[in-house]
Amino acid sequence: MALGQVPARDSVVARRFWLSARDAEAKLRWDDAIALLARARAADPAFFPAQHEYIRLRWGESRGEFLAVRAAYAVPDPRGGTVTDCLALATAALPNSIHGFVPAGAVPLARLEALERRGDPSGCAASYLAQLIPFGNQDAPNPVALSYARRSVALAPDVAENWVWLQILLL
Repeated sequence: MALGQVPARDSVVARRFWLSARDAEAKLRWDDAIALLARARAADPAFFPAQHEYIRLRWGESRGEFLAVRAAYAVPDPRGGTVTDCLALATAALPNSIHGFVPAGAVPLARLEALERRGDPSGCAASYLAQLIPFGNQDAPNPVALSYARRSVALAPDVAENWVWLQILLL
């Protein structure tokens, strides 16, 4: 590889690591799952399901690694295109809490909405907007959040949380 050239993306390898990580997670081997997801992220930064799962495991699951995750995503990987741009905004918008009722960051949330309006074929922006817009007011479903949730399951059906949020908003 020439100096300054970025490595090519490999979505097949990324999917393989992501599926192995899901297996490790099912066996409650959290550190193994995170390591496999890190390898998936390196193989293809545009593979949204692995990126989302990596954030979910490090942000939540009693880890609360908010600052480390934000730092990892602060500068989008150019190989990831819209997905890594979206993740930089989403991690900036996510509240420093795993137990709810803290509003999302207003400025990155507005930028994430603008990214979704411009068109995000990965479903990343819709996935996070569906979660962040109703954050703090789960009692009354927000029709805008519901629209994002429907879009997220259509564009990113491999992300289990998209289905969960759609169900929550429909109840």
